[in-house]
Amino acid sequence: MSVDDIVARDFAVWLLGQPTIAAPSVDEEIAMFMALLAMARKARIDPHSPAGVDALADEAFELDDESAPGIIEAALETLHDYVHYRLAESDGNPAWEEVHEAIEDLSGEPDPLASVLFDVAEAAEEIDPAERLAACAATRVVAMVPQLLDWIGTGRKVTATGGLRRADIETVAAMLEVSAVGVNKLPADPSPGIVYALSMDDVPQLAAWWSALLVAEVIERTSTQVRPGPAAAEWATEPGPSLDLVEMIAGLFLTRLLTQDIAAWTSHEERVRVLTMGRLLKALAPGDVAVDEEIAVPPLVESGSTSYLSMLANAGLITQDPSGAPRVAPALCGMVARGLLAALAFLDIASLDDPDVDE
Repeated sequence: MSVDDIVARDFAVWLLGQPTIAAPSVDEEIAMFMALLAMARKARIDPHSPAGVDALADEAFELDDESAPGIIEAALETLHDYVHYRLAESDGNPAWEEVHEAIEDLSGEPDPLASVLFDVAEAAEEIDPAERLAACAATRVVAMVPQLLDWIGTGRKVTATGGLRRADIETVAAMLEVSAVGVNKLPADPSPGIVYALSMDDVPQLAAWWSALLVAEVIERTSTQVRPGPAAAEWATEPGPSLDLVEMIAGLFLTRLLTQDIAAWTSHEERVRVLTMGRLLKALAPGDVAVDEEIAVPPLVESGSTSYLSMLANAGLITQDPSGAPRVAPALCGMVARGLLAALAFLDIASLDDPDVDE
């Protein structure tokens, strides 16, 4: 486990013990924190020293708030909580006190659109937790966890990069009702409806699920195999997995699906994801999110967005009306809102590297 992973884990434990935190939930705040760590590493900043966090706050303040409304506010508020964690851990180290003051100086008024998403997540907290748990547990990415754990057993071999072996792709993809097969080379005459995968990453839903389960510690990897992680024990005892855990898995799946390979996106791929996110935003808050329906969407972008919405529908996170527009069940709105906020954070952070991506 890397230093960043260890710190994120300890920060999450600290957040769980706080009466109030910046985000509506710990998993959303940790998703933002992980995005900030990625930005820090890209900028060669040490995110675990006072000087490094001060520099990271300056980087966060330069994020593009127009393409990802509210990103600055969310990033600074997460760093604000992180500094409080560091202050508690260091018994009030003066260097952390200085960073705390600097971050408070940078903080501004929340963006209206971000506030809408936060409001959606907050409103969802008023829904009966049992209803939210049942809704999230029914999503395919959560409901199939026991079957995956049974298949893994005490351990299964993985590739050198920690992914599924080609021979195992078909079996695990079928758990998500995805027709995929691992191959050594792409067939000359492929059958329609089947994904021919040279690696697990060629099956977006499968890669997103695997990643979400790793982050949630339902599974863990060694250098040679995957095995049940610490959180897997929640499926072996009554009353079963907690609301926090199932919402984390589903929300992380959404985030990972919409941001997979973000560093290598072409401008076409970025437009597909942005359109998809915009449609999900409108589904969450139709009266608060304006979408210009007069703007013509290129056919390939339209089909790409439709494909991602279909993946989310197949996973059980959303439904679609006859026109294909997404709909989100009330009990799932908080989870979807948190996953979207994290996806938008990754999108904006990636845009800092090279906003003009080649076609």
